Amino acid sequence: MLLAEIIAVYGDELLDRVRRDSSRTGTISSNLHRAASSLFEFAAAHVDFYRVYLSLWFAPPESESATIAHPYHQSLYELMKTMFAESKHSAQYAFSFLGLLHTFVGVFLSGTVTLDRKAARRIVHQFLHGIMADEPGMQPALVRAEE
Repeated sequence: MLLAEIIAVYGDELLDRVRRDSSRTGTISSNLHRAASSLFEFAAAHVDFYRVYLSLWFAPPESESATIAHPYHQSLYELMKTMFAESKHSAQYAFSFLGLLHTFVGVFLSGTVTLDRKAARRIVHQFLHGIMADEPGMQPALVRAEE
């Protein structure tokens, strides 16, 4: 099947890039930044593939296309999960980070934003520190327990 060949060629390249660029020792911030930059650069270089790849995350699980793509999705998730290995919440953080990256790639593919190393740095900072860290005027309201 042609889809299987396309996913294998580009999926292997994506995994190799992210694995290579995120496996260096360093801080969690620097590892996440390299992973995000690598994924963004790959998506920008292979726009048509990444559109298909993102859509396959939501394909019916029993479909042939989902069966083809699933090992690549799982491997990318596992790569992300290793960066959070020291946390008991590594699975949740990996899905959250990967979801954030894919959201930005989706918006990039629609022509709304540009993705570069600077954007990757901002996105990683937002992921690690939350949206309030960059907006001093936006402080969450205190919530009082109902009496």
